Amino acid sequence: MRRRQGVLPSALADRGPARHFHGRDREWKSFVGWLEEVEHGHRGSALVLVQGAPGAGKTALLDKFGERAEERGWRVLESIDCDVLHNPAALAELAGVRYVTGQTPEKQPGAGMDAGIIVVGGTPIECVGTRANSYGPSPVSGVVESLVGRKDEGLLLIIDEVQEVALIQDPNERKKISKTLRWIHNGHASVAVVLLMGGLGNSHDELLKLGGSRLLSEGGLINLGRMEAGAIRNVLRDWLNEIDCVRQAPNDVLNHWVTTLADECDRWPQHMHSYVYPAWLWLQEHEGAMPYGVPEKVLAHGRRRKDEYCLGRVGALQSHHLHALASLLARKKDAGYLFTEVELMAAFSAATSTDDPHGYLMSPPDAFRTARKTGVVDMVSKTKLGIPVPSMRKWLGAAYNTDLGLPPS
Repeated sequence: MRRRQGVLPSALADRGPARHFHGRDREWKSFVGWLEEVEHGHRGSALVLVQGAPGAGKTALLDKFGERAEERGWRVLESIDCDVLHNPAALAELAGVRYVTGQTPEKQPGAGMDAGIIVVGGTPIECVGTRANSYGPSPVSGVVESLVGRKDEGLLLIIDEVQEVALIQDPNERKKISKTLRWIHNGHASVAVVLLMGGLGNSHDELLKLGGSRLLSEGGLINLGRMEAGAIRNVLRDWLNEIDCVRQAPNDVLNHWVTTLADECDRWPQHMHSYVYPAWLWLQEHEGAMPYGVPEKVLAHGRRRKDEYCLGRVGALQSHHLHALASLLARKKDAGYLFTEVELMAAFSAATSTDDPHGYLMSPPDAFRTARKTGVVDMVSKTKLGIPVPSMRKWLGAAYNTDLGLPPS
């Protein structure tokens, strides 16, 4: 049984599976297309990466993709750490089976091949890494292929926060991860396998650092940004309709609430949680009375929660770096608030004092890496960086008294 959301208000977490889901039609089409490619034997396996800034709805989308795969008869393993890409015992444990390392007298593995016994339902099945083209064997291939019980069954592996592969520094482990990714990407599995990964906007770059210039086929990289305005309104309407009094409200009143809250959300999925929760609290406090206009108290509460989200994202950066970033955005107003890595590094360098005898200040390169890692700054085109969260741009301008030429929240 896969995880499900609880009831209001505890269900209003800012990450995780979505109880109400609309939109992302293009992403759905891309993912289902990969499932069908593998199911029909056009390729043995595939990699799919969903990347985007914090709050874009990556985890919710991965969960929905997992549900769709289950509906099609696939076996789904989720909540996987990056370690399983190089550790067959960890993958076996996650799947609820036993992996025993060592050689058997009947089978002497070749050079560089892992061997073991994987026990499924009490029946020992020999598990030996298989060769996958000139890159050598994947250390987890034998486990993956042993987990698929029927020829018509597929296996979907879901890894969230895949950018954390950068934390794995051991060269041998990184080499094994690279072999696993290439084994899946090149379609060399003898069973239907899709590795679905989610992570921040630097995830693809971190995967490429494992070696090679290309790990994802066309359509395998999904860059997640803002939601469609209609989808945001539909999700908000579904949330509000869970409250008894709302279902009894006139349509024009409900529509006005939905439109007002959607405009406040800037089409950013996480911000829906910022506003739905105070709306729910207000309606409970006033015994279901739903006026035509959204009360200012609800909007103010939602804006505070939205500001807290922004503050939480930039918390690892120092104030002079944030001021430099806000000033750079102001200078790039006519360029759509886009800038290059060189320009951002120059801004951070100019704002960082050289008089730091105690080493309290973060270096410009560290500040840049932190801004990318936390999703404050992200690639928004092949050559340009930007602030992927619209409300973050407004918040930076307001917090550091910089005129960005943006309408107030």
